[in-house]
Amino acid sequence: MLKLLLFFFLSFNLFALELSITGAKENFSPYSTLHLKDATPFLCQESKDDFGEVTKIVCAFSKKPPRAIKPLQNSFFKIENIVKKKTFFVIITPYKKIKLYPMVFDMTKNSVVYQADVKLASHWMIVGYDKKLPFIKKEAIVDTSINFPFELEKNKLPFVGSLDIKGNPVHIKRVGDVKDYLKIKKLYTEKKYTKCLELIEDIMQEYPNSLFNAELIFHKIRVYSKLDDNDNVISMAKTYLQEHSSDENVPEVLALIAYSYHKIGMSGDAQYFFDRLFNEHEDSEYAKLGFIYIGEMLESSGASSKAIAYYLRALNETQKIETAAMAAYHLAKYYTLSESLDEASKYIMKIVQAKPEYFMHDLTTSMNMMYKFGDNEKYFVAAAIAKAITDATDKEHDEHENLMKERAMWLTHTDDKHKALEALNAYIEEYQYGMFEEMIEVAKDELFFETSDGNFTQKLKEYNSLIEDYQNDTIGDRAIYEKAKLLLAHDMYKDVLDFEEPILS
Repeated sequence: MLKLLLFFFLSFNLFALELSITGAKENFSPYSTLHLKDATPFLCQESKDDFGEVTKIVCAFSKKPPRAIKPLQNSFFKIENIVKKKTFFVIITPYKKIKLYPMVFDMTKNSVVYQADVKLASHWMIVGYDKKLPFIKKEAIVDTSINFPFELEKNKLPFVGSLDIKGNPVHIKRVGDVKDYLKIKKLYTEKKYTKCLELIEDIMQEYPNSLFNAELIFHKIRVYSKLDDNDNVISMAKTYLQEHSSDENVPEVLALIAYSYHKIGMSGDAQYFFDRLFNEHEDSEYAKLGFIYIGEMLESSGASSKAIAYYLRALNETQKIETAAMAAYHLAKYYTLSESLDEASKYIMKIVQAKPEYFMHDLTTSMNMMYKFGDNEKYFVAAAIAKAITDATDKEHDEHENLMKERAMWLTHTDDKHKALEALNAYIEEYQYGMFEEMIEVAKDELFFETSDGNFTQKLKEYNSLIEDYQNDTIGDRAIYEKAKLLLAHDMYKDVLDFEEPILS
């Protein structure tokens, strides 16, 4: 049966009394509930006519409110109140049909309920309805019947609890393997692969029947893959696929075993597991990763066009940034080696924007590509790679200072002179007495002409400083020319004539 529920809510807090009204629909038939709650139990009684229909409900309270309460009503009942002999009464008169219920059980606290016939309660509910009482089945109670309680507790016998795949109860007496398993996941995340492998071996020896056996083998395969131990990846993956063929991690294991076969030169076996991955788990993210792995295999065999198609599929179909960065990196590397630098730069910038730290994955290749762009006057792309690497390293790294210098110098050749000035200043701030300090200072002085936006006095002072520091140099000559232009712009003609000789010479 279709149930349509639409709710509205109205609540009032009258001294200690809480009164709330809700409205809804059950199977397109509207109804309304009125809840009355007080800290002290109070009396509610129904008044009925000769046909057994409720004509009025009266609730009595020992305390009266501090101020007058206005009557309330909706389409099902009217709520009024009066005070008689220091007793406060709430009177509910129906427009249609109403029913009173004491709410004496809290199902979040009580596990046993029964048919309660009470006169006093701290919480009463009144249901207003049209023809049929919603959600509640009304049955006549025979006087000679026994009121058995209903028990909601789930842990009473014959409750069994967790079952294994064969239907047998699972009894976990020790939790050591649980704690160690969580530690394994932490070690793997922290890239402490050797320690991770040692702990897996210890757990499998101490808990040979652990519930986490499949997870332990799975993490063992992942660790062997990170350690580039392809023979053990293949051996453990075969065991895993045979014993845990329905496990959720099967797609990743298929990708890893296929990749390991490729790396040891067994492309036929690799192709078999790639086919299984793509055919059996085509929607898995590891199928997208598999596109990259098979692309590497095809590229190494000379089938570059097929490899590019797989890299593009991975890039366009994946939902994971890591996989997308890996695919873009392979495309950038291919196009860089094939001298298609404009095409390569598109994929480089995708990585820069989405996951710049990925350039650390293969630092040697990343720097080779960077210098390739720099040597071919693709300065902005080269600088972007340099920044990605310096952001992922610190002063302790061998290449950090050199790359900060390279980035700054490359940017001076671009149109973004302000970004170049920022990079030059960043080097000066990081390496106050660095190896390239003089080169950076000269480059910064050269940029003054394009980036200066100070006032007349500041510009004039800087030009004079440049003329003095760079005598018989192109920077000094440029400073003389720019100073003359500045004086002319401020109608200082006599001062301009003083520069006639050095300008003309």
